Amino acid sequence: MRPTVALELLATPGEVSGVRRALRSYGTDVQLCASELVTNVIRHVGEGVP
Repeated sequence: MRPTVALELLATPGEVSGVRRALRSYGTDVQLCASELVTNVIRHVGEGVP
């Protein structure tokens, strides 16, 4: 079974570092992917969206 990670956050630039920190043990590719996803939500959905 694959590990599951659940994070609740607001779509703000300050949250990106916390997401990367939470995913550190999964490697840099996972951190980069998650950072890009959060950044895209901020850019396309709007900053501050839960």
